[in-house]
Amino acid sequence: MSRPKTSAPGALDWAALFLLIAVWGTSFAVIKIALAGIGPNWLAAGRLTIAAMLVAIVIAPRLRPLPRRRDYLALLLLGIVGNTVPFVFIGWASLTVPSGVVGLVMATSPIQVMLLSLVLLPEEKLTPARLAGLLLGFSGVALVIFGREQTGVAMAPAADVLPYLALLVAAGCYALNTIIARRLGAIPVAARGFGVLAGAGLAATLFAALTEPFPVTAPAESLLALLYLAAIPTAAAGMLVYWLLDRTSARFVVQTNYIVPVIAVAVGAVMLGETLGPLQYGGVLVILAGLLLAEQVWRRR
Repeated sequence: MSRPKTSAPGALDWAALFLLIAVWGTSFAVIKIALAGIGPNWLAAGRLTIAAMLVAIVIAPRLRPLPRRRDYLALLLLGIVGNTVPFVFIGWASLTVPSGVVGLVMATSPIQVMLLSLVLLPEEKLTPARLAGLLLGFSGVALVIFGREQTGVAMAPAADVLPYLALLVAAGCYALNTIIARRLGAIPVAARGFGVLAGAGLAATLFAALTEPFPVTAPAESLLALLYLAAIPTAAAGMLVYWLLDRTSARFVVQTNYIVPVIAVAVGAVMLGETLGPLQYGGVLVILAGLLLAEQVWRRR
C-alpha cells in the first residue's frame, strides 16, 4: 500500500533513490564492457527483450486491466522513442566516447524537455530563467565535446563529433518521450511498463537483424554485462522508479539527475581508466548548473 505523497520521504525512500543513482551511474561503464563482444544494435535488442520478459514474469498477476486496443500504438511509439532509438545511439556512441562523457550528455535530457516544451507546447513561455538553463546546459555540452584531449588518432572533424551528436539525439529522445507521455491518456502502470519494453524490444530486434550480424561467439564477459544491463538498470530500476514515484513524487526522483553524471565520470575513471580533459571537467560543472536551474524552473510550475 502506498503512503500519502504529502509525507516526507523516509529512510527507505532515500535508500531506493541512492540505489537508482548507483545503478544508473555505473550502467554506462557496463555498456562499454558489453560492447567488447556485442554490437550496439544487438546489445539494445537483447537488453530490451530480456528486460521485457523479466518484467512480464514479475508483473504478470497485475496485467489487468489490459491496455485498450488504441493504446498499443502509443506504447509502441513510447518504446521506440524512449528506449529503442536512445539505446542504439548510446551503444554506437559508446564505441568511441568515454562512458563518463556519455553519462554527462545524457544529463541534458531534462534541459531538452524544457526546450521541446517551448517548441511543442504552446502554453509554455520562454522566461529568462529557462533561457539561462538552456544556454548553460548546452554550453557545458560544447565544453565536453570540444574540450576533449586529443588522442593522436587522425579523424575527420565531422566523424569526430558525430558520436556526440548521436548522444544529444538520444537524450533528446528521452525528452521527447516525456512530452509524448504527457499527451497520452491514462494507461495502467503495469501494462504500460511491460508494453513499452515489449514494443521497444521488438523494434530493436528487427533493426538489429537488418543492420548487424548476430554475435554468435560473444565472450562471457560481454554476455554477463548484457544480462546485468537488462535485469538491473532496465527492468529492476524501471520497476523501482514506479514504486518510488508511488511513495514520493517526481520531484524527489528527479534528484538522480544531479548525481548520476558525476557517478558516471567517477566509475569510468576507476573501472575503465578514462580521463577527461580540463575543459571537460569544467563542462561537468556547467551542465550541472544548467540542469539545476532547469529543474528549479519546473519545480515552480
